[in-house]
Amino acid sequence: MSAPKCLQLCHSLCNQAEWTARTLSKAYRLKMAYNEETITENVLLALADRHFGSDLVIRAYTKPEEGTGTSATGNLPTGADWSFWFADGNNRGIELRIQAKRLFDTGKYESLNGNGTQIQKLHNNKGNAIPLYVFYNNSDFYNYPNFRKNLNLYLKKKSLVNWRYPLPFPFSDLWGCTYAPLTSIPKKNKPTYFDIPVMLPWHTLVCDCFSSQLSVNNPGNNNPGNNNPGNNNPENNNPKNLPQRIAASVKYAYSTDAFSEMKSIEFPQSKEQKQDLPFNTWDEELNFNADGEAPAWVELLEKNTKETSTDGTEDGAEDPSTPVLDNYLKDNDLRGVVFIRERPTPED
Repeated sequence: MSAPKCLQLCHSLCNQAEWTARTLSKAYRLKMAYNEETITENVLLALADRHFGSDLVIRAYTKPEEGTGTSATGNLPTGADWSFWFADGNNRGIELRIQAKRLFDTGKYESLNGNGTQIQKLHNNKGNAIPLYVFYNNSDFYNYPNFRKNLNLYLKKKSLVNWRYPLPFPFSDLWGCTYAPLTSIPKKNKPTYFDIPVMLPWHTLVCDCFSSQLSVNNPGNNNPGNNNPGNNNPENNNPKNLPQRIAASVKYAYSTDAFSEMKSIEFPQSKEQKQDLPFNTWDEELNFNADGEAPAWVELLEKNTKETSTDGTEDGAEDPSTPVLDNYLKDNDLRGVVFIRERPTPED
């Protein structure tokens, strides 16, 4: 009997987090450039290879031109958004709009600025998607400046996941890939991990144990901002498929009570900058429906790709690049798009 779909993906995300932590550390030790875009594409390639012809269909496309970097990244491209579509066998699901940032060997997210325009664009361009930051972290924590000081900060900080992870950041490579809601990004330039109060290992997005625990302790119909009528059904309190797990985990990240304890985080009063508004406003805006319709780019990507057979007798995937798809990415300020969909089962 094969393992449940989300369990397989959970293991894959754990493996990629560990790989990212080790590889990013190696890049820093060897003084080699290794930016967010390259990491993202390497991780996607590994996931597609791992699940090829089995439980998931994974497709990705990156537009040819690259964005403009910053002085912190040596003018390498950084910060461009990716759209991810997580779907069940009927192609119903949830969309995430993601921006990736890496932890530099200074112990800071050098290209992240809570006062900057990137976080504003990530929110303003989200459409029906849930905006998230993904962080790529290295494991050379002992090289961080003021490591002991930061460690003391961690020990004083209330962890949201101590019940789940006996080895906290940065002592486990499972923290090599993490995610955080935009409401957790402080209004400061170049924050450290310790400045971001809500950050979770990314395998918790699909972890069966994690999402089931959330459904028990934090049922959807008790959460503010719950605008998915389906969550009022007790049967939906235990996430079963991929998009349901994603929705439960992301909703938890946005709706946890930890935000009420963010005494050290400054929220400006400017009503023109939505990422600076109080948390409850965000909660009302976001739709955590796990049964939504696929965004337009999914069809554009899918109709121009195909999967080879496992014996290699068919040609490789066709180039998905088309003027229509390229124009869509340009018009929506996207660097790339990815869909991860469960293969249909007899029950579907």
